[in-house]
Amino acid sequence: MTCILRVWGHELAVDELAKLTALEPYRVDRRGELRRQRIFERKGAHFEVSCAHFDVSDRDFHEFDRSVTDAVQFLEQHAAELRRIVSFPGVEGSVLDFGLAWEDVVAQTDQLPAPLLALAGNLGIGIDLSHYIISDADSAETAGA
Repeated sequence: MTCILRVWGHELAVDELAKLTALEPYRVDRRGELRRQRIFERKGAHFEVSCAHFDVSDRDFHEFDRSVTDAVQFLEQHAAELRRIVSFPGVEGSVLDFGLAWEDVVAQTDQLPAPLLALAGNLGIGIDLSHYIISDADSAETAGA
């Protein structure tokens, strides 16, 4: 997934949110539950907030422009539902997180077009750009998926 929507809050009743929305989260984190250990996290870490994660685009990490197009379509198509989600009691924040390949260049610039910024801003949704070092093997796996 190269673009996801995350909605979180300390007091968010994330299971109730998931039941009430027409959009199905692919993952739900509950505050206080044990996190699956990752390389960069300490053992025994718990979720500090509850969070629902939604698919927005499943493009390759090298397809940023297409991910942006998918995100614009997602925001337009689901605007009413997204307003309900971000105004749900306990929601403290929401963000579109774009996963991008970190290019082997001196300087990398990734532009967010005005329509995406306007749509997200009007819905109260922030935007993150998460850059990942992608090996040729990773690209081949993603292309074959």
